[in-house]
Amino acid sequence: MSVATAPATSSRRHLFSVDDYYRMDEAGVFAPGARVQLLDGEVVDMSPFGDRHAACAAHLTLLFIEKLGRSINVWTTGGGAIFGPRGIRREGR
Repeated sequence: MSVATAPATSSRRHLFSVDDYYRMDEAGVFAPGARVQLLDGEVVDMSPFGDRHAACAAHLTLLFIEKLGRSINVWTTGGGAIFGPRGIRREGR
């Protein structure tokens, strides 16, 4: 008995721009409260924001303010978008 096998296929990644990301958000592609980020053109789920994460974020915020003073703006966020060198992330809203 011979067994037919499907030909090997390669999957293509589709990378998104910041504008694509915002259009997807506006169109309701992401579930309400979804914690996703655009990282190097890919939409990736974010890990939950827990006590340890909050403590680290607060500590880093203080370090940045102490070291850099008024040369940059430093803030933490509970929602909205955060812009960085690799992309943006959308926190649950």
